[in-house]
Amino acid sequence: MIGSQVSHPGDMGRTVSDALGCAPEDEFDPSLDDFKAKERSYTHFDLQLSLEDRDGFCVSRDEVARHSFWPLLGFVAEERRVKKDGSGKLIFEAKEREIKFGSHKDAAILEWYSRHLSAAYERYLENN
Repeated sequence: MIGSQVSHPGDMGRTVSDALGCAPEDEFDPSLDDFKAKERSYTHFDLQLSLEDRDGFCVSRDEVARHSFWPLLGFVAEERRVKKDGSGKLIFEAKEREIKFGSHKDAAILEWYSRHLSAAYERYLENN
């Protein structure tokens, strides 16, 4: 991911990226850093968010309250597992796992909240 400086009113102008001069991905601080939603290339009911839409993505309580979330799309992924029984004989089993994903904007909203809640939770852990 390559970072870019974005100037939005009220933003501090620090972009999270692995580019030189930017905060690494694991050091996101919502009070300092500009949020940029991940690019999602899967097919869903809505269109992918443009780079412009993803850059500096921010939502308010009112926007989220008015937003109609799309249903999750998904499929079942099947993995083949190999285990040994007590006698050393190989046993082949199939393990099913449900994969679900949200629309592009829904995922960006949830990602935004996740980043902000994680930062608040980390501050709470440091102080308690």
